[in-house]
Amino acid sequence: DAMHTPEEIEYIKETDTLEKALHLYVMGIHQPLIVKNEDGKVTGLLRFGDVFEAVRKRLLSRSDS
Repeated sequence: DAMHTPEEIEYIKETDTLEKALHLYVMGIHQPLIVKNEDGKVTGLLRFGDVFEAVRKRLLSRSDS
């Protein structure tokens, strides 16, 4: 009862874009995204903070130009 069973929408592929991850968070995913490789093996977690940091770095690098 204490465990959360992830839904398919909570998974993301290693090859998916940052934009897709951000879209999933904007659409209401409140758990870390579970990252899978092409074989379906879980290879990691992508937290909202990870996505935010990547977006922040991109924005800052553009403002330096």
